[in-house]
Amino acid sequence: MTTRERILECARAELERNGIAGFSLRRVGRHAGLTPMAIYWHFRNRDDLLAAVSSESFAIWQRIAEGIRVREPVEWLRRVAIAYVRFSQDQPQHFDACFVFRAASRQRRITDFRKDRSGVVALMVERIALAQRQGKLIPGNPLDFAFALWAQVHGLVMLHRSDGITLSDQALRSLCRRCIDILLGHARRAQ
Repeated sequence: MTTRERILECARAELERNGIAGFSLRRVGRHAGLTPMAIYWHFRNRDDLLAAVSSESFAIWQRIAEGIRVREPVEWLRRVAIAYVRFSQDQPQHFDACFVFRAASRQRRITDFRKDRSGVVALMVERIALAQRQGKLIPGNPLDFAFALWAQVHGLVMLHRSDGITLSDQALRSLCRRCIDILLGHARRAQ
């Protein structure tokens, strides 16, 4: 493991322990076996380190979504939604770096998603548009549909993580499947 990788690993652990508000470069350095100043050889500042953690985590999530090998677009949407839930459960530090902690340098606006043709949202938009062309989903803005699906699953994940709903991990995945089916079912029936 390189020094940079060790710093990133310690930064993820620091985020998990103390959240963004309590994030300390000094503690990251101490856990990495470095002086606080040594971190600056690898990262310009706190936001640069947080952005690197976030980018690394987004790349992991992207690989997971790209690894879903289902041709049928509606089934792919179901599977990516459940993969999102599993990502939150199996790799919480990466999930948080992607979707919970806000690093100033990685803030995105909705208009960025309209222009950006990369990322998991773009994959969702492609599948939704295909399903619409095939007559499997109602017509409409595929990006809006992607956000509706993402928001539903993300909301359930965050409720679960904050103890707003108390379920086992398996029961949460089951609930998410049912909710996804409701959303996709309404999108089909409205044709």
